[in-house]
Amino acid sequence: MVSPEVTAREAQFPPVIEDAATQKVALRFRYYSASRGSEDTRYASVHRVTPSPRASFLATCHRTGELKSFRVENVSEAKLDPREAFRPADQAALAARERASLDGFHGSGAATKEIFFVSDPDARWVARNLPDETQAEPVPGGLTARAGSHRQLSDPQ
Repeated sequence: MVSPEVTAREAQFPPVIEDAATQKVALRFRYYSASRGSEDTRYASVHRVTPSPRASFLATCHRTGELKSFRVENVSEAKLDPREAFRPADQAALAARERASLDGFHGSGAATKEIFFVSDPDARWVARNLPDETQAEPVPGGLTARAGSHRQLSDPQ
């Protein structure tokens, strides 16, 4: 069995990010945003951490006040900053954000239900590898899958 390799960043920064979540202290970090095409210093209140592969964290972004998902591989520096106030998040809002995201991706468009068909023999593999929130139904010649209610997908912030 070959497991995905953990990058140096994915090994270095999760302990600090996890400390920010458990201690409820704001995280100050340098982050490369693919949508902006640049790296800058950010502040966030970390609420949930998803370990490797593709380690990420769900946090309230202090710049926008919104819940956002950040990829650890895009973090180049991280430390706790008790001078910046931690911003708590409602558990229902966190759960709703996770339901409306797919592997950390979440866009700003309206929520939609996606339905797609996969033909045999690929359908057998797809049926066993769909995200938990996606329902699959066998149909003649393959399967029909219904991806829950997701927003238009875009890169994580």
